[in-house]
Amino acid sequence: MQLNLSGIQYTYPGSADPVLDEINVTFPQGWTGIVGNNGGGKTTLARIATRLLEPDAGSVHPPLASCYCPQDATEPPPNLEDFALAFDKHALQLRRDLGLDDDWPWRYPTLSCGQQKRLQIACALWSGPDVLAVDEPTNHVDGETRTAIQEALGSFRGMGLLVSHDRQLLDGLCGQCLFVHRGSAVMRPGGYSQAAGQAQLERDTLISSRNAARREKARLEREARRRQEEASRAAGKRSLKGVAKHDSDARFAVRTAVISGKDGVAGKLSSRMGSRLARAEEALSALHVEKRYDGDLWTDAEPSR
Repeated sequence: MQLNLSGIQYTYPGSADPVLDEINVTFPQGWTGIVGNNGGGKTTLARIATRLLEPDAGSVHPPLASCYCPQDATEPPPNLEDFALAFDKHALQLRRDLGLDDDWPWRYPTLSCGQQKRLQIACALWSGPDVLAVDEPTNHVDGETRTAIQEALGSFRGMGLLVSHDRQLLDGLCGQCLFVHRGSAVMRPGGYSQAAGQAQLERDTLISSRNAARREKARLEREARRRQEEASRAAGKRSLKGVAKHDSDARFAVRTAVISGKDGVAGKLSSRMGSRLARAEEALSALHVEKRYDGDLWTDAEPSR
């Protein structure tokens, strides 16, 4: 079983450009990481995949039972009361795995952020969806909660969509990662480390190809200038400019070249070089490398007592 998103388009109200533009992606069974910059459309794509948001164009097939677990831990799950009253095998297992107390559902607003997130995850898993999208599940939680969440999500056997910046979580759960950027989406195999390494390799290859295209364009520009100069000199000779009026031999040589077509060779070569240069410019413009502004930011910190 797999989930197919075909031709997905979505534009935020009031925005000029679509956040998702002709997205075609297949989510297989297991966990898929959805990664990218903030505001790039990761959450929007997850909500469309779980049918909480209707795209402007495109389709989601087949229709499957879906569940979306939001980033905001203070938002109580819709099935919270049902889970509170459930003591079936699955519910009891989730309570053990995530360390939930029986009274937590009844005092949800008073729980800590980590406790709320554990309960959110438990309710999502207990609902037994075919497709489960989890949005930033390890934000603002302690190490123990993070470990419990990863182990609980690892037991899910459906199609999981993990929106996260947590590299360790992505590496531990995901078999592939979908990179969402400026309306497009590219699927790469492996957890985040492997997939990001593949993305960097593709970028390096593109940069190398672009540099080679620039060198070729510069070479052709030099050659085109040389050919243009030769054509200009040939044109000057055809005009008999600079040839003495009584120099019959020189005038005969020029007229012979015109009749034989030799004088036009330089011009033809210059014209062909112009065409080659135009193709080189097109090839260079097609190799677009996204600018990045990478850097390191150091901050001093120590564990709180």
